[in-house]
Amino acid sequence: MIQQPTLEKQVRNLTKGETAYTDYTDAEAGDELEFKFTVANSKVNGIGNTWQDVSIKDALPEGLLAEDGSQTIKIPVGDVGVDGTVTKTVKVRVDKNEDTTLINTAEATGSNYYVSPVTLPSNDVRVNVKKTEFTKPVKLTMTDQIVDETYPDSHNATQTEVDDVAGGDKIDYTITVANTAAQSKFTGGKLTFDVPKDATINSLVVNDMPIPAGWYENKATANGQQIGITDIDLISGDTLDIKVNLTLPKKVTFDRYTTTPKIVGNDTDQSAYTATGDPLTMVVADETISFTPQDINFGAHPTLQAGMVLDRTAETTAPNAVVKISDERRTKTPVSITVKAVEPFREIDNSTAHLPAHLLFYHGSAADAVTQGVEIAKTTDGQSLTDVVWQQNEGLRLHVDGSTNQPGEYRTQLEWQVNMGY
Repeated sequence: MIQQPTLEKQVRNLTKGETAYTDYTDAEAGDELEFKFTVANSKVNGIGNTWQDVSIKDALPEGLLAEDGSQTIKIPVGDVGVDGTVTKTVKVRVDKNEDTTLINTAEATGSNYYVSPVTLPSNDVRVNVKKTEFTKPVKLTMTDQIVDETYPDSHNATQTEVDDVAGGDKIDYTITVANTAAQSKFTGGKLTFDVPKDATINSLVVNDMPIPAGWYENKATANGQQIGITDIDLISGDTLDIKVNLTLPKKVTFDRYTTTPKIVGNDTDQSAYTATGDPLTMVVADETISFTPQDINFGAHPTLQAGMVLDRTAETTAPNAVVKISDERRTKTPVSITVKAVEPFREIDNSTAHLPAHLLFYHGSAADAVTQGVEIAKTTDGQSLTDVVWQQNEGLRLHVDGSTNQPGEYRTQLEWQVNMGY
């Protein structure tokens, strides 16, 4: 017996749900098959030492295609020690629709295997292809998703809309088209979708195979740039997976951008067929803080005595907000809020009449005068600014400086300030 390692090749039909590997299988056009290669360096019949730098090459017969669309499979194996075994698997697709048997043999080579033959062949594997008669109408399903790679937490539940988009963000589109109808054949298809004007396509991958820029269409439209992928054929069970990565221009010219992927082509009977996916939407980040102070009322009092402290009425006491805030910033830098009384309390019908009282800001056991401005709230990096809500014994309260029973309605003016990056 010749002292040599062995290469065994087996196959199973994944589309038909086969789990065991054998040296033959039955298949139809479009079926996904899986080859298993087993390299063994038997202690009894092997080369007697480590088989080094082993690789497998499998030249597929016409009618079988590798996952990258080629007809040649190359698999690095590495070193196979004495009594060692290495197993590798690859997927291929049946690309021929006729009654035929596809037969092929793989080969393995290593850097230190010198016993004839230098190239080690495997056993034959047979794929018995049965012609499929395409007589049923096509049924294409499309599912689409969009993700902001730069700011990944801004999408909705179905990942069809991303909020808080900004110039320079990297955006991912994923578009999947599947022909789910048995005995059907979609041919001559063209899939189109739009990307914003001046966006840069970083990569476009179809079924895990990168597509160079010159191999797909890119033309200017009213909605930006229309990307087109042509010559699409999908027989029963076929799936088309498209992944697009793009970079938005530094200055975006839209507030809201939507594209709906669409595929057009021919049904089994050559009539026109169209399918559309889910609208994919980008919404530009608002980057604003909405800040709405409420009027503060200290109520009606028949008389005021020096030393009294007046509380706010219920309208600006918890749970009601003194300042209503909506923080729409994407990047939450630290922010502080200050407030200052810009004038004394004046009688609204007689500006020369002053109320002997001043505002204090109560926080914990301290109380600070508001006449020079006082900080009432602040955030840390990454924290949103929220409504200003005070309990009854905290926040702004009115301290009476002198007794009075002079009737009238007295007002002051407050100046609120939001300080970015304190």
